[in-house]
Amino acid sequence: MTDESREKGNFERVGSSAGGLAGRVGDTAIDLMSSMIKTAASTFGGWWSRSTPDEAVRSFGDEQDRSCRVHFENMHRDRDAKASYDNVRPLYQFGHLAGSNPDYQGRSFDEVENELQQAWSADNSNRYGDWSRVREYVNKGFASHSRGGNLP
Repeated sequence: MTDESREKGNFERVGSSAGGLAGRVGDTAIDLMSSMIKTAASTFGGWWSRSTPDEAVRSFGDEQDRSCRVHFENMHRDRDAKASYDNVRPLYQFGHLAGSNPDYQGRSFDEVENELQQAWSADNSNRYGDWSRVREYVNKGFASHSRGGNLP
């Protein structure tokens, strides 16, 4: 085996590992999103029943992602260097999806927070923390929809 073919094999293994990790991170995000949407659908019905995790991910564009990432980095600058934006992106996406709910149009996060909090199940709390730990991410995601990605 030549050095070139050995290197190519190493690159392919690294790429495969990275792809597998990205897939697991994506699966976790979809699982979290699915859980939140399912709880909202069973609690409120209507518009939430027609929403999907894929829709939430698709509607959360590059501009919203950049804006939310900056928000996350500012929040964690002096707190926790181990914190990962990828772990909380689904919370921003859930807030963003909620911002597209026709029932929430023209309403502030404070006005809809109680409903969104009801979609935060005990299982989600066990995995990601209680509402007080995640609300800021959902709030900024909600703002990213109503303000076109320009977060305060």
